Amino acid sequence: MPHRRFKTSQVELSRLIQNGIAFALSVAIATWIGLTLERSTGIALIWPPTGIILAMLLAARAPRHGWKRAGILALGLSTNFAVLVALGRSEITVARDLTACFIEAMVAFALLRGDLDGRSNLARPKRFLLFAALDVATACLASALCIAVLFGFSRLELLPVWWASHVLGLIVTTPLVLALAGRQGAFRAFEDRRAGAVLLLGLTAVAVGAMVAATFTQNDLPLLFLPFVPLVVALWFGPSTVAWALPLSILMAVLCGAASNGPLKLAAIENSTFRLVGMQIYLATLITTLLPLSSAIARLHRSKQVFGRRTSAVREVAASIRESEQLYRVLADNSSDIISRFSLDGNRLYVSPSVVDILGWPAEEMLGADYRRYIHPDDAEALRAMGARLGAGATERATQIYRNLRRDGTWAWLEARVILVRNADGSPRELIGNTRDVSHQKETELALAAAAADLTELAATDALTGVANRRRFDEMLDREWRRAMRSHAQLSMLLIDVDHFKLFNDQYGHLMGDTCLHAIATAIASSVRRPGDLVARYGGEEFAVILPDTDGSGAMEIAARVREGIAALAMPHIGNRSGHVTVSIGSAEAVPNRSTASSVLVEAADAALYEAKRLGRDRTERAPMIDMAENIMVLPWAIRREG
Repeated sequence: MPHRRFKTSQVELSRLIQNGIAFALSVAIATWIGLTLERSTGIALIWPPTGIILAMLLAARAPRHGWKRAGILALGLSTNFAVLVALGRSEITVARDLTACFIEAMVAFALLRGDLDGRSNLARPKRFLLFAALDVATACLASALCIAVLFGFSRLELLPVWWASHVLGLIVTTPLVLALAGRQGAFRAFEDRRAGAVLLLGLTAVAVGAMVAATFTQNDLPLLFLPFVPLVVALWFGPSTVAWALPLSILMAVLCGAASNGPLKLAAIENSTFRLVGMQIYLATLITTLLPLSSAIARLHRSKQVFGRRTSAVREVAASIRESEQLYRVLADNSSDIISRFSLDGNRLYVSPSVVDILGWPAEEMLGADYRRYIHPDDAEALRAMGARLGAGATERATQIYRNLRRDGTWAWLEARVILVRNADGSPRELIGNTRDVSHQKETELALAAAAADLTELAATDALTGVANRRRFDEMLDREWRRAMRSHAQLSMLLIDVDHFKLFNDQYGHLMGDTCLHAIATAIASSVRRPGDLVARYGGEEFAVILPDTDGSGAMEIAARVREGIAALAMPHIGNRSGHVTVSIGSAEAVPNRSTASSVLVEAADAALYEAKRLGRDRTERAPMIDMAENIMVLPWAIRREG
């Protein structure tokens, strides 16, 4: 087993190294392309490296991948830096580009991490448009403003073009890299690994390349619409085709535009900045038209596939039902149900021999006997009422499930279908019953009912700590308040708060915080021993204990046991004065009356808890007795300090 674990770690390390090399190489190539384009125009039409870094951050967005995200960011920035230096960029330019890359990646990641799983949500058109119009635009605007303030631009009119180039880079590369980084999502390339799919990708690439070349290698005809033709056709073959064809068309258009070729020359615009803006508007139109359409069509294809699978499943189920029905008919025709005849007063006139197999009683012994002597007492009245209705002619047929005594002393669940037989004059004559054993079905039904009760109990339990949740606490407090009101009994309550729990989470992390809360809940539950008492998680790091028929002294004893149990855990907490986890407890008791709500008891315990915190924590404070016999509360409370 150790050798196997070592082998697995070697595989994971090798995969990590391969992915890191591929990531660094992608960032390096993207940075080189951006800088190459910038040399001919003064500023890049599209800046893609930040989009690659953002995509990899999103692909590793799980909480346990924090170290991986830090490594991705460091490797991406280092690669970007190395390429910038290798290509002879000035120190100010290097600092500016790295700063922009860092700001855009972190701001966009912060905006996306709350509602994006990094792979599938960009397949939704609405989510993609929000991603492009809000998240990416905001991140690039933040970086542009910071760059303008920190470094400045030699030509301020280039700032919007610079912002647009970064926006386009993120919008193009982030969905594509996310598609290649995982096996899910509408933009996943190579959804179909057959030779036909690969051939389709190749033909689409050739068609897109030809159309883009025909558009941007000449300056005489306004053919900007031509690249849309193969790309729109590619939409019907799946998003994987567009995921390859769209970046290819953008790259070729940018290269030709950087070389001052293309239909934009027809506009006779002398200012090169305006030409850059025109090209960027064209690229933005290409992106925002095709990517949402691609994702929408992908969803349509998936819906058709799901519908087809469900239709096939329904047909299979229907066929299975028909087959089962036929089999059931055969079994029913040859079953050994109990066939009986009853007089109107309930005596058996005839019973089939199958009664021996089902109940164990001989048929002869059952004849002439009143059926009610074999019926469970809880079901006798329902059967009597059914027989009375049939005997009076109020109904022609009836069905009843009941328990019948077997000869071995056990009870069998039976389903009796009884019909009324009439005389020629229409008066009631006798009853005919067809009875079958439904013990198995009834036991299953009872088991399901018990499971439903267990689920109800589970719904009232806090998933983290295992004690009752707030909903269960509110129900229990209301019930015990009304019960104590009727019996004029005392009702006590403890509110327990973990001292400096936020500092504990900050110091040890939320997973350790969850472990701490579970251990504290267990310790509290162990200290509260009566079945009628309730321990509940009140909220966050607060717990509550409801103590019916308990006076203030008894509540203080339980509070002391709670603190001793938690102290015995000896859980370290360097943010606490004692060096380990402690709790503060507020205790309150009351004798309820009809004119006061149970919230008074909660408020009293909360005030005592607040006093315990104010006096230094790690202690129990007791509110004075709330005697509401006259609907009077004494204020201010003279809270007594204990322990």
